[in-house]
Amino acid sequence: MPFCTAAAVQVREVLDTFRVAARLGTGSLAAYVISMSQAASDVLAVELLQKEARTMVAAETGRAPDHTNSLRVVPLFETLGDLDASGEVMTRLFNNRWYRNHLRTTHDNHQEIMLGYSDSGKDAGRLAANWALYRYGNLLALELQPLQ
Repeated sequence: MPFCTAAAVQVREVLDTFRVAARLGTGSLAAYVISMSQAASDVLAVELLQKEARTMVAAETGRAPDHTNSLRVVPLFETLGDLDASGEVMTRLFNNRWYRNHLRTTHDNHQEIMLGYSDSGKDAGRLAANWALYRYGNLLALELQPLQ
């Protein structure tokens, strides 16, 4: 969707956020955290919006787009269901050739993942949420280790 297209207020706010991030770059902003991540497409959509914003800003300034100036995209898994699916989501993301290449060339082959407490605490209570965070953190590390 071109950034100049008429859109709802919420959509315009998101597009404007990406435009500002593209102007400021990684020197000012390091990461884009996706709250309530549920699917690999959540991360890929943010990557696409970043790329489009960099292209638009480059066109406005008369420069070539710098696609190496990409914010790290950090999925935040918060509910018990999302924590449970996090390994599958990240495996699917890492099995995407474009994304693996992007991580290698732009982010030194690093991926940050956040596991949230507040919503899982609301879902299951503090003890169960803490146990789930511990368990899924370890499972993610084990599941994703072969993909490095």
